[in-house]
Amino acid sequence: LGDSHGIRVMEAVAVLLFVLLPAAVVNAQSECVREEVVKQAQVFQSAQQVLNATLAASVFTVDGSTVIPAGTTPHVGRQAIAAAFQKYFDGLEWQQEKIEGEIVVANNWLAFSKTITAKHKGTGKITSSYTVNWYKFDCSFKPPQLAFFSAVFNT
Repeated sequence: LGDSHGIRVMEAVAVLLFVLLPAAVVNAQSECVREEVVKQAQVFQSAQQVLNATLAASVFTVDGSTVIPAGTTPHVGRQAIAAAFQKYFDGLEWQQEKIEGEIVVANNWLAFSKTITAKHKGTGKITSSYTVNWYKFDCSFKPPQLAFFSAVFNT
């Protein structure tokens, strides 16, 4: 399948995740404000751009989790999240990320697609992948904190 078809399938998967999420996962204790969760997602994105694992982990709740890529073993807690990002970042010279299209916010969930281009240490190889990211926020914190993050990749 060509890249265009793969991208459309990944976008459909992201939309289905929002449709299929049961109402029970919505944080009933506190409404999320779109601008606040978008801003926190941008902080998280910026941390990845500058390869700063500590900053990336800082936007998570103490017991937040990541599953990157989707279907792999979760990393739970800020320390584990920081360690996982650091391990990945240690293999890179640089990374550029570009959000493609709309940032979708539904209750305490946020999703978007992006292209990641990275230069790897040692080999100097430059890779590019298309990914769909989704975030679950705990908006009882001000600013909101990430409770969960995952991504699927089309490499």
